[in-house]
Amino acid sequence: MRRNMRLLPWWWVLRWPILGEALWVIYLIEDRGFSLGEVFVLYSLFVAIALIAEVPSGMFADRYGRRPSLILATALISGGFVVFGLADSPILLGLAWLTLAAADAFMSGADNALLYETMDSLGRRNDFARTLGRFSALQGVVLAVLVFAGAGIADATNLAVPFLLTGALTLPAVAIAWRLTEPATTEEAEGPRSFLETGAVALRRARGTRTIATIILVFAVITMSPELMGLTLQPIVRAEDLPLWTLGAFGAGVMLASAAGAWSSGWLRDQLGTVRLIWLSAGLATASLFAGAAGTPFLLPLFLLPTFWWSLVQPQVTEYLSHRTEPGERATVLSLMNFVPGLFGIAMAIGLAPLIDAVGLRGTLAGAATVLFVLAVATLLLWTRADRVEAEPVDVD
Repeated sequence: MRRNMRLLPWWWVLRWPILGEALWVIYLIEDRGFSLGEVFVLYSLFVAIALIAEVPSGMFADRYGRRPSLILATALISGGFVVFGLADSPILLGLAWLTLAAADAFMSGADNALLYETMDSLGRRNDFARTLGRFSALQGVVLAVLVFAGAGIADATNLAVPFLLTGALTLPAVAIAWRLTEPATTEEAEGPRSFLETGAVALRRARGTRTIATIILVFAVITMSPELMGLTLQPIVRAEDLPLWTLGAFGAGVMLASAAGAWSSGWLRDQLGTVRLIWLSAGLATASLFAGAAGTPFLLPLFLLPTFWWSLVQPQVTEYLSHRTEPGERATVLSLMNFVPGLFGIAMAIGLAPLIDAVGLRGTLAGAATVLFVLAVATLLLWTRADRVEAEPVDVD
């Protein structure tokens, strides 16, 4: 377990080192001939594929282990980015999208479960959210450098090269995942269950525990803010007639904002408490979207802040859910933490795709920000009420 703690920071940094994070929308529009509305549709396809695989992949990690899930995920990421960079047809793009979406599903849930159970084995479970925040902050700083470098590489070569390099940079993460050890809490989960029984118990836990169900809804709404920002930032910056490298600068700004949020998550939780921190983050994450809709360049730095607020919340929600689940169901429940935002993401992308081409980017963004703010308040009220009356998980067996 101590070796896991030495290896996991390196795996966290190298598992998804995407040099083209600030370029993928422009790559699809300028190199592959997509409209922005079509990019939204393609994004919804990615989310749909990840969504289909999300809960089964969590069940796989609960039944067969976190380590095999992480090895598979990082191998798929490496191959998926190579195909994405080489894609010159809708079939190849679809294959790349399928591969990356499956990788995302196999990684989500299993990564946090393995870290939580490793720390639990070492008697450090109460330090999980702070440690996860620090891992995410480290990843954010490294990604900021890579994203900025990726834009410069694309300027000097072409838009496909950063994605091909990402595939190569991910390969060491496969080797690191291979050296991880399965936590003892996973091996000692009570009673052997079948694959389907594993999923059924976890789903009963999520359905029967109101705090789990409602915090996942809150997290889904918060997640929509950085996703909507990520889909619209590149065209907004490009519309200002700025050079390609500035996309790298803005992308690096997004990553640094994410790193700052993740690093300060534990400290702010200590100052404000979990409930106040989540309320504050949800409100400001959705409100930040209005800065992008304003059409004023000097407000664009505020438009980067949804990633800051999301990164504050994510470690706390992960710890909140982990405390309320058992080892044999934890990865599946944590996968639901991504499954429900996936449903929201599909609805958002499909709903906005026709509007954004017909009505315009900024008007659509302003309307979406208003809807998300209202949903944030509604789901927060539901969760706060549940949290007051249901401090402990219910027995689902």
